[in-house]
Amino acid sequence: MLDNITPGKDSGKLMNQVLTAGEVNDFNKWKMWGDLSDNEFKKWSTGWGIAATKRYTVQLQNANFAAIISQPVYLINKKTGEKVWSAVSDNTGKAELWADYFAKGNSITEYIIKDGDGNTINDPLTFDKGINHLLSKKSCGASNQVDIAFVVDATSSMGDEIEYLKFEMEDVIRSTFNNHPGLDLKVGSVFYRDIGDEYVTKLLDFQSDLLKATNFVKLQRDAGGGDIPEAVEKALDVALSQMSWRPEARTRIMFIFLDAPPHDYAKNDMYRLIAKAAAMGVRIVPVACSGSDKNNEFLLRSMALATNGTYAFLTNHSGVGNKHTEASTDSYNVELLNNLLQRVIQQFIYVRDCKDDKSVTQQEPIVRQPENLAKIRIYPNPTQGKAMIASDKELKEVYISDFTGKLLMKLSSTNKNSWSINITGFPSGTYLVRYVTSDNKWGTEKLVLIH
Repeated sequence: MLDNITPGKDSGKLMNQVLTAGEVNDFNKWKMWGDLSDNEFKKWSTGWGIAATKRYTVQLQNANFAAIISQPVYLINKKTGEKVWSAVSDNTGKAELWADYFAKGNSITEYIIKDGDGNTINDPLTFDKGINHLLSKKSCGASNQVDIAFVVDATSSMGDEIEYLKFEMEDVIRSTFNNHPGLDLKVGSVFYRDIGDEYVTKLLDFQSDLLKATNFVKLQRDAGGGDIPEAVEKALDVALSQMSWRPEARTRIMFIFLDAPPHDYAKNDMYRLIAKAAAMGVRIVPVACSGSDKNNEFLLRSMALATNGTYAFLTNHSGVGNKHTEASTDSYNVELLNNLLQRVIQQFIYVRDCKDDKSVTQQEPIVRQPENLAKIRIYPNPTQGKAMIASDKELKEVYISDFTGKLLMKLSSTNKNSWSINITGFPSGTYLVRYVTSDNKWGTEKLVLIH
């Protein structure tokens, strides 16, 4: 689907809002990710020693049904007490935990889940069986701090697109500062090449100075490289270890623009760094550029899942750059990269204020809401948890997701024109009712939950 974009329009000019992109959020299409992992991506999974399939989703909230944000959460081996995975709850109060992520085999280990205050879930459910709800005694609230890092492959193979990417990044940084004046926003960058080049990494630590942040990006150039793999692990290490991420920030995002994977010898470093990003609550959003192949796509999508991020990729619609590999998925929307980056930022930083039921930020996140194809009606809406869906057409499947599109539950019904909803146990906020019609078309409607 092309979102009002003229392919190739202005593609010969160095300007922003030219590059086009798509997004695949595998949390939104979880069953498809499982199918891909067992089939098309299986050899890459074996090659990397990564399997993002055994997932435990945790919703943290307090007794007032308010989401608890930036809280450490751990998946712990019940027998040994070892921390198997560490994460941090996001701006919706959810955390993603993984067992056997580094392909240690299909263990039958029993786990417990704990948060940073010792609140415990003794027999957690894997995602296919439901979402784990963890009750916290913390009060509602989130800081206004947001950290955003841009990590960029600056080797010669990026030469067909890097100047355009720089314009897009500068504009996104400027727009984010302008659109969110109430946030304590800091932006930094890491540009990287490969071992033996003029430099391996160049760092600008987090800045609240808009001019410094954009000028650093503006001054970078592509050079070096040579072979296909690049020093991805060096860039990640610098970004995670040398940048001043604030642990109390409501959101920490790392966009990484690249066209090649790390060297094979860096696998163990990649394992360590992926787990470190998850434990720090740094959400990785890879953007695959021209020349990226399926091997790289698998790794990047796995990184996005491990860190509660999402996967994006440049497309051919802009007419800029060499050939781009389409993501393995059923369908995706094509949009301007500039819009995609700003939309993801808005989705990841939005926090609902539990005190007055208004957002701390100035606008709600952008939600992709296709036409109401089935003419469905949801009532009551707003709801205190229970609602009904009525449809003029038969619906094959109905799902509930949060405002980022992450699936939370699948509804069941014996009547394909009438479906019941019960989301009483979730925090107050905006949810999406996503449905599939009998002719396999998707639709989405908003549902507001107020406790």
